Amino acid sequence: MGKWEKRVAILAAGSLVTGVLFLGAGALAGGVQDARNIYQEEQDRQYKYQLKMSEVSTIDVDLSSAIFEIQTGNVDKVEVSYYQKMGKERFVFEEDSKTQTLKVTDARNSASKTQSTTDMIRFFSYLASERDYNRDKVIITIPKGTQLKDLTVKIVDGHLFMRQLKADNLNIDSYDVLTSLVNLQVNKAQLAIHDSSLDMEKTQIESGEMLASDSEIDSKDNSIKNFNISGTDSYIGMDGKVENLEITNQGGSIDFSKGTFRGKITVDSVDAPVTFADFKDKEQYQLDLKARDGGILHNDTYIDDAWEDSEEESSESLSHNPTNPLAEIRVRTQSSNISLNDDSDILE
Repeated sequence: MGKWEKRVAILAAGSLVTGVLFLGAGALAGGVQDARNIYQEEQDRQYKYQLKMSEVSTIDVDLSSAIFEIQTGNVDKVEVSYYQKMGKERFVFEEDSKTQTLKVTDARNSASKTQSTTDMIRFFSYLASERDYNRDKVIITIPKGTQLKDLTVKIVDGHLFMRQLKADNLNIDSYDVLTSLVNLQVNKAQLAIHDSSLDMEKTQIESGEMLASDSEIDSKDNSIKNFNISGTDSYIGMDGKVENLEITNQGGSIDFSKGTFRGKITVDSVDAPVTFADFKDKEQYQLDLKARDGGILHNDTYIDDAWEDSEEESSESLSHNPTNPLAEIRVRTQSSNISLNDDSDILE
């Protein structure tokens, strides 16, 4: 090959590389939306799974890198729709008419969390956009008033949405998942939340337990009874009516907001401050609070006169014993504070 031929080849190769880089830069900058639109056209192709069973009492889901939604609607029977890219069998649906069970699983290797692709536009779009653009989705709609026997969802790296559901047993096992539970009525719940976020709103749980690690638990206007929470490095927020609750948490924090308490409330925390915000009716609660290597605060002010003689050093205690208390609240903290925030004169 002559010198001029080599120069042309080098120039062509350089132009190719430069073009690819400019293509990527264009997608990352001004061309991102176009790349997203191309992908979205493919992503938004909707399919329907024709359910053979007339009724479903048990739903079992095991997915990764996907969005799963289940809700009630104005339908006569259970409906299943899903979104996936063209030409790709993404989900597997199985039915067992004897047990009235619908099972939804991944058709691909569940260990693969990110979608690999050689398409340059989609590749740069993936780098420039949220990971959610590369997620497929399953939506299950059940008739209003349906009481599910068992609802089990195991999901990794995705989103989980549940709305207006009734279930005897609810089981959720999530890792790296954003979960939203709204208007649920559950007799027994078993929740495992890892490296995830969980939002609960207007949800009723009669009994159960939760295991949370490196997660954020938020709640609003719920009714939780006979429930145990075990947390590690997690934020645990409770709001609404709480009856017979036990929480243990190491690291993170525990926050009761606008809580109404009944029965026995027990909290044990290490390196996790405990806060009671808008602590209404506290005069009617029996309080047994002790902070070791920490303090007890009322409206952000340390309670100096709450110190009591104790064999343990650096231990601060506070007790309140009304007649016929509405609830018994026992809190133990180590290396963290207990805060009571309100506008009452409970400590006077």
